[in-house]
Amino acid sequence: MDKASTHVTAIIKTFERPDKIISLHKSLRVYYPHIRVIIVDDSASPIVYNWGENTEYIFTDYDIGLSAGRNLAVSKVKTPFTLLLDDDFIFTKKTKIENFLSILESTEFKIVAGNVFDFGKKRLVFKGVMEVERDVLFLNNYKKGIRHNGHTCYDFVLNFFLARTQTLLNFPWDNDLKIREHEEYFWRLKKNKVLITSTKNVSISHFPTSDEVVNGSMYFEKRIERMNRYHDLACQKIGVKDFCSLGARYYGSGLLHFFIYLRMISEERHGKSFFWAGIYRVFSLKRAWGRFIRTSPKRVC
Repeated sequence: MDKASTHVTAIIKTFERPDKIISLHKSLRVYYPHIRVIIVDDSASPIVYNWGENTEYIFTDYDIGLSAGRNLAVSKVKTPFTLLLDDDFIFTKKTKIENFLSILESTEFKIVAGNVFDFGKKRLVFKGVMEVERDVLFLNNYKKGIRHNGHTCYDFVLNFFLARTQTLLNFPWDNDLKIREHEEYFWRLKKNKVLITSTKNVSISHFPTSDEVVNGSMYFEKRIERMNRYHDLACQKIGVKDFCSLGARYYGSGLLHFFIYLRMISEERHGKSFFWAGIYRVFSLKRAWGRFIRTSPKRVC
């Protein structure tokens, strides 16, 4: 067997998306037929599917939440490394877990993330430095940490990463956060000086379901019901009034990057001149409008 199959366990938390998790599992088995997989499902009904060997499917009480589900999966891991996956990912020929392994085994890093391509084409932008200013936590995609062991340090990365299993046991996700767990989790890792990096040599495809509400979809009904509530709870746990990401959603968004750059500069200089104060005011109004839109029953933000 390949080294990944003997050293890595993949964990996946799923909820009310049987087609997604089955598609992911099939794609994973194309490239890693022997790697151990743990699936935690807290849907209303179990998935009827033959998962085959080396896959443990755990059907739990209804709606235990993303954090509790991941923590349960980690508690079942026996290998030294754990691969975190979302249920709407698809493995490709570039999903080379061995490249993750080589970094963790040769450095002091505890987590190494890869690239995620929406619909297999558009590379997501989400790795950088966390900073708190005026009681707001900014996830700044334009800043990097120091170089360490030949790799760049980051405070936060995407939810596609390989971690030392002991690190996930030492720092579990907060079970109170059924969603909106990401920012709180990585803020806690930052405070505890957990070394995190990312590599371009590993990637995976992401096929998200539209955020438009689908009639009768329990997945979306639950997301809408709790989005703002858990956002506020995560802010409380972090100790801020709000958190937001500074950065375009995808690489190659030149004009959008320009406006985000203006926003960042206005954040730093709005108290120094009337010009930057005006720019800052424009972005503040836009952010306030975004919070208003977030309460709409038709979309998830």
